Amino acid sequence: MTHRNRKKTSRTKVKNLYVDTRGYASYRNPITGEVTYLGKYTLAHDVIAREANEHFEPSNGLRAQIFGTGEKTISQVIDEYLEEVAPSKPWDTETQKNHVWALKRYQRDFGSRLITVTERRFIGDYLHNNFERPETYNKHRQRLVDLYVYGISRGYVTYNEAEATLKRSLSKKLPINRKVRKRMDIEVFQEIRKVAPHWLQVAMDLSLVTLQARSEIVNAKYTDMRNGHLYVIRDKTSADSDMAFIKIKVTPQVEEIIGQSRGDALASPYIIHYSPKSRRRSHLDAKPHWTYVTPGYLTKAFSVARDKAGVFDNMTNRERPGFHEIRSLGGRIYVALGYSKDYIRALMTHTDEKTTTIYLTNPGQLQDG
Repeated sequence: MTHRNRKKTSRTKVKNLYVDTRGYASYRNPITGEVTYLGKYTLAHDVIAREANEHFEPSNGLRAQIFGTGEKTISQVIDEYLEEVAPSKPWDTETQKNHVWALKRYQRDFGSRLITVTERRFIGDYLHNNFERPETYNKHRQRLVDLYVYGISRGYVTYNEAEATLKRSLSKKLPINRKVRKRMDIEVFQEIRKVAPHWLQVAMDLSLVTLQARSEIVNAKYTDMRNGHLYVIRDKTSADSDMAFIKIKVTPQVEEIIGQSRGDALASPYIIHYSPKSRRRSHLDAKPHWTYVTPGYLTKAFSVARDKAGVFDNMTNRERPGFHEIRSLGGRIYVALGYSKDYIRALMTHTDEKTTTIYLTNPGQLQDG
C-alpha cells in the first residue's frame, strides 16, 4: 500500500499510529513499512497500535534489564553467535562475509526483540516480506534456524521457532525458480568492455582467459605469479577438493592483461584494483587494502557497464547476463579453439563434469560465485 502524504497526517502519542486531517487513522508496520488504514480515529486505535508495537518491537529488552530475568534480545544472541560459533564454521571467505552481513541485517531489522517472544509467525512474516525468491528465502530461514539452535544450546529458548516456519519449494516447475539469464557472445562482451572503466576491463579479460570466478579474480595478487604460472586457490571449494588448487600458465595473453593492470600506476598488491570515490574510514577498514575490489562491487560495476552499453535493453533484469557468464563464454571459446573438456574443467576447478557441461551448453543456469 502507498503511504499518505505526510503533510496531511500527524503521528499520535502512540508510535506508528497516524491520523490525517479528516480524522482517519492508519498504522505503519515498523518492520515492513506497510500501512493499514483503520477508519475513523477513536481511542480504541491507541490500544490496538500499542499491542501491535509490542508484537513488532517488544520492549527493547527493558523488561529483562528491569526485572533481571536474564532474557536475551535477538541482537545479543547474534553477538554471542558471531563470537562463539561463527569462527568454528567451515565457511570460505565469501560465505563467511555473506553470513555476517545477514546476521548484522537481522540485528538492524529486529534485533531489539527478546528472543523468547520472537515466534514463528513473526519470523515467517519477516521472511515473506523481505525475500521474494525461494532460494534466498530458504537461505535466510536456515540462518535463523542455526541461530535458534545456538539459543536452545544456551538455554535462552526451548523451541526452534525458525524451524517451525515453512520452507519454500525450489522445484524448477515453478517459474520463479528457473534461471533465465541469456548467453553472452564475444561481440556483446566487446560492447560492454568498451564502456567499462579500465580496472573492470582488466577483470573481464582476466576472467575470460583464465576462466576464474569473481572471488578468484578480485583476490588475485601480483605475488601469485611465480615461475611462469599464476597460482590460484578456488576459495569456494578449497576445503572439499584438491582441484581448487591450480596453477595457470602465464601466456603472452595473460602477460598482456597483467601489463594493462600495472598501466594505471596505482600502487596495489591486487591485479584488479581501483581508486574508490568513497574514502570513508569504515569502508576502508572493512577491506584488506584500500584499492581492493569486493566481489559484490565487481558484480555491480559490470551490471552498470552492461546496461550502459545498451546491448540488452530489450530484456528484463533477470534475463541480462552477469559477470559470472564470462566464464561460460571463455569456456566456449576454448572449445572452439580445440581444447578438451578436461582442460576446461581443470581451469574452472569443477569436481563434477556435469557442472562444466552446464557452463558450456546452458549458461542460463549459472549463479554468481
